[in-house]
Amino acid sequence: MDDASGSPTLINVILWGNTATNGPGIYNVDSTPSISYSVLQESGCPSGATYGV
Repeated sequence: MDDASGSPTLINVILWGNTATNGPGIYNVDSTPSISYSVLQESGCPSGATYGV
């Protein structure tokens, strides 16, 4: 997932075997994603994201 200048909300998703522009799963630039109830392979929670379970 390539996220630039946005604020996506990911709820109940699985990112597995995914690649981004730069990095394994989520490429985050000038954005604030919110991630809840999700599984992210290898990448973990990207910097700048809020993560709630």
